[in-house]
Amino acid sequence: MKRIVIGLIVFFLLILALVFLARPPDISPRYVAVQTQPAGPFAREENNWLGPIPFRDGKMWMWAVTPKTNGVRGKVLQLMYDLDRQKVVGQLINGGPIFANQDQTRLLCEGDSSTHVPLKLRLVELAFRLTRGKIPPPANYVEGFWVLDLRDNSTKWIGSFSQFSGTGSIWHPAPGFRFGYNLPSAGNWGREFYLCDLDKESMQKISFTGELRGWWDDHAIVATDSGNNFELFDVISRKASPLFTAADVTQFLAAQGITNYPANYSPVASPGQLAYVPVKTNQPAGYFPIFNWNGSNYDFYLTGDRRNGLDTNATFVLRVQHDGPRFTLLSRNFQLHWAGYFDDSGTHYLYSGESGAPGSGGNGGVYLRAVSNNLDRVLVPPDNAGQYALARLYGNTVVYWRKEQLWRVDINTTNSSKLFPPPGN
Repeated sequence: MKRIVIGLIVFFLLILALVFLARPPDISPRYVAVQTQPAGPFAREENNWLGPIPFRDGKMWMWAVTPKTNGVRGKVLQLMYDLDRQKVVGQLINGGPIFANQDQTRLLCEGDSSTHVPLKLRLVELAFRLTRGKIPPPANYVEGFWVLDLRDNSTKWIGSFSQFSGTGSIWHPAPGFRFGYNLPSAGNWGREFYLCDLDKESMQKISFTGELRGWWDDHAIVATDSGNNFELFDVISRKASPLFTAADVTQFLAAQGITNYPANYSPVASPGQLAYVPVKTNQPAGYFPIFNWNGSNYDFYLTGDRRNGLDTNATFVLRVQHDGPRFTLLSRNFQLHWAGYFDDSGTHYLYSGESGAPGSGGNGGVYLRAVSNNLDRVLVPPDNAGQYALARLYGNTVVYWRKEQLWRVDINTTNSSKLFPPPGN
């Protein structure tokens, strides 16, 4: 009897080892040109709405889910859509696109990390499956990254990092598209970040004390220190240098007769979000930066008190010019919105309508606000379906989201059409 028990234990351990060691094949991303257009509409269509550069060279990456067939869940397709030709031109398989280098020969992708998952996480995931959920799932999950050479579909694994369950992060590509940085939700905010170098096909964890804000040029990132002063961190030399101070901004505002700056507030990082908390009265004001892609670089704006980008009151808007640098006043009293964006000229502001508190729900509408007088134009009337339109500007058109589908509206005529109309239309 004892031998039978020992044998069963050994057999169980062998099965456990086989289950544990069994790995799916090492599937790497690859790109294929699309010859036949996918039939629409899809069950769901999405764009990288909150990404800093949604469109590039007249194209955008999107993902679409095919409809269910005989009760079987549809497939997720990663598609490159040509906005000018109004057609799909390529598809990424086994991966999610992030950003490409300057000549678009190398593409950073999020892909299969099954063969690279740390031992500890694999053990926890295995226990979760074997106990059918009685043992909790891992608190973090792993995002894995590849560089795909689009010339020959060769790939290179460059690393991974952890995210808190249910969260994610955003890659911020530099204007020259060699570098990109990421602040993962499970990372050490304000102390480190991850840097991708597409030229070297590598990713590194960089130690840096400060809050990264956005790119100044091809290799320098704007950051703020503990006193809310702005500095530049060069990712090549790994050195920081002063850009301007909070006192410089306050002095400029005072000269313009503006006093509604956010006195006695300081930006602090917390996992997954940026919050504002009161600090001692001898601390300088905290100014909220906005970086908008204009097709070749990022326009750098400064505003007043924004609570995690959820705006509840009007504020001034300054534009930071690279020469000097110097400040230009765009508006003394402008109403910003969650997930709103300036156009290339800084004269108009696109935003999605909200049905309640900022960031809590949309009404489906799309609005274009004039910076000079705060007057709105309705581009897409609200449908009050409880969803944000998640709109982004492309030239004289706006791509937006409604009822799980992608739409496009002309800002001059307000005529809307689906990106993927029903077959035969």
